[in-house]
Amino acid sequence: MSKNNQSTPVYIIKIMYPLVVICAIIALLVAAVNSVTAPVIEGRAEAERNAAIQALFANENAAIDGETTFEVPAEHAKVIDKISKVVISDPENPDLAPEHIGYCIQLSPNGFKGAVDLLAAFDPNGRVIGVDVTATNDETKGFGTKVNEPEYESKFVETEEKTLPETVTNDYIISGATKTSKPVAQSIMTAKTVLSGIISQGLVEGGVAEETDAEANAEADAEAENENEGQEVAE
Repeated sequence: MSKNNQSTPVYIIKIMYPLVVICAIIALLVAAVNSVTAPVIEGRAEAERNAAIQALFANENAAIDGETTFEVPAEHAKVIDKISKVVISDPENPDLAPEHIGYCIQLSPNGFKGAVDLLAAFDPNGRVIGVDVTATNDETKGFGTKVNEPEYESKFVETEEKTLPETVTNDYIISGATKTSKPVAQSIMTAKTVLSGIISQGLVEGGVAEETDAEANAEADAEAENENEGQEVAE
């Protein structure tokens, strides 16, 4: 075939067409495989997360309350993935209302090489009762990966004598792994601060403040007073 024929649009189309078809077939195959494997991977991740929550709360019936959601403040959305209410249900008495035992916050602060995934567990008053670093991903083995060692995770557990500071101190920094341990520690402290705000405001599902009995009574008194004033004007 002459060089002139090889440069014609028809020749170029003949060459490109099979390549386009092959790429389309490969794309379809990848999509098909992903549609099959994605639910499996997500299911496995959820099972591991549920197991971690049960371990953190030391209760095999502990689970995320799917009916309650909390809005993550925009300024912390890059670190806080999800704020959840944790409850336990009685398998033998399914009609009983679940008991609220605390909160679980999913975090993914950026470490030295990428995101570090962890769960922070809190009691109903917002005190840290456990931390589980579930994945260090690409962090340097033997250095950054030390954040998922029990000795380090236990540093964040609060007691009546010990509370977390609002910012990271040297006690929470691992020598040789500052760029991993510092953001991990700060994410837990930030999570505690955000949760404390939610609890103090009585926020419930959808970020709506829960009305206290005192507020409800005050509102009722105000409505009654307005009605009385209206009646007096009418008279």
